[in-house]
Amino acid sequence: MDIANMTGAKAYVKALEKEGVTHVFGITGAALIPICDEMLGSDIRYVPGVHEQGSAHMADGYARASGKPGVVQVTSGPGATNIVTGVATAQLDSSPLVAFTGQVPMGMVGTDAFQEVDIIGVTASITKWNHQVREARRIPWAVKAALQVSNTGRKGAVLIDIPKNVTTDEAEMDFNAPIGFPGYQPRVEPDPTELEWAVRMLAEAERPAIIAGGGVVASGAAPEPYEPTGEEIETSLKAAETLGLEYTGVDLMRSEEDRTLYTLEVNSTPGWEGLQKVTTVDIAERLVEYVFEQLR
Repeated sequence: MDIANMTGAKAYVKALEKEGVTHVFGITGAALIPICDEMLGSDIRYVPGVHEQGSAHMADGYARASGKPGVVQVTSGPGATNIVTGVATAQLDSSPLVAFTGQVPMGMVGTDAFQEVDIIGVTASITKWNHQVREARRIPWAVKAALQVSNTGRKGAVLIDIPKNVTTDEAEMDFNAPIGFPGYQPRVEPDPTELEWAVRMLAEAERPAIIAGGGVVASGAAPEPYEPTGEEIETSLKAAETLGLEYTGVDLMRSEEDRTLYTLEVNSTPGWEGLQKVTTVDIAERLVEYVFEQLR
């Protein structure tokens, strides 16, 4: 058994190392000082930011580029609230982001103390799971659980809140504590019935229209970009023009002629006077309408 007596801060850093974390993004603060002191002796590369929101986006980008969970750590209060946009972005885009937030000591929680924010309540709706560690001995379990939950099943954002006294208290740490959540059993294999239904729909469709998003890339289902035929490109461009959409940027489709990567943009550009906002729902509805018009 891997059990040792140490402070919560030391256990936190060791748990990250044991889980293979090599980079941590963030900005330090009073509630994180014990943790940052311990990180000075670690091989984990700490990447400081100039604003917590930017650090959260960097961790998110790291996760998307590497396929491993991106880790961001920030202090309590404004440090924690500043990462909300980055956390929500990762959750909505199914990116494995793990956020560790400092917190005031447990004895001050709930007293409206300086730089105290209920970040668990704030992020409840934009995380896959969030948890406040209230005992030092639970830190190895919380770190391991956070990284596992964020990167299994449908990936997403996880937030762990760590009060300052939990990082300075000493306890016996079990780094092999079992991870288990009642009701959390992510399905990793597709349902054969659903696959059969999807295949039948595509086989029976006369002019199928497929919108493939980032999940296709993240799941490894598209190892190589799909190269459409000239007729398919012409149809796609005609659809975009009809819908008032523009093609830009990068994704799965690319032209045979200029090798440019194409994707549906979420803004239409009626003129230089400005951009007209078009939601994903609008795009889907208009695309469906266009397809049905072509089938008539």
